[in-house]
Amino acid sequence: MSNSNRNVLKYPQVQKMLNHIPLILRNFPPEDLRSFVLCGQFEEYETAENIPAITDDVTNDGILVIDGSIDMLFNNMLTAKLRTGDFTGENFLFSSAAFRGALVTTSPTTILRYKKEHILNFFEQRAERLFKIFIMNLLEVQQEKLNQALQKILNLQKKLIQSTNINY
Repeated sequence: MSNSNRNVLKYPQVQKMLNHIPLILRNFPPEDLRSFVLCGQFEEYETAENIPAITDDVTNDGILVIDGSIDMLFNNMLTAKLRTGDFTGENFLFSSAAFRGALVTTSPTTILRYKKEHILNFFEQRAERLFKIFIMNLLEVQQEKLNQALQKILNLQKKLIQSTNINY
């Protein structure tokens, strides 16, 4: 893993992301979008590296996948796949409960890591409307994940029914 606090806007991966705005940053005005990106810690990982979901043993960090892919594992079982533009740790602003699973890269991966205190400081200096946009985007990210989880449950239920010939 390598990381940097330098101006993240100069990295090609970030430039590419700015041309294809992720859901978490949708509807941000361009200047606020660039300022928000600058709040993140740029980190690069090789394939099969573990990405710490937390860095202080207390609170999740918000993680935006800039490039690459990550498997989310819980009890060594795949729970989700994150790809370019995906965001995880969406409860990092509201909860001190830390994610206890594992994040493992499946390709060379670049992320921006966001700390709760940096994001709260960012929004304190902006119009309240921008924070509302961010919260709505967080809710959409969670809804998308809930829909994916529901689809997994339905697929597993279908397989169970097919293998046992039991109707629910």
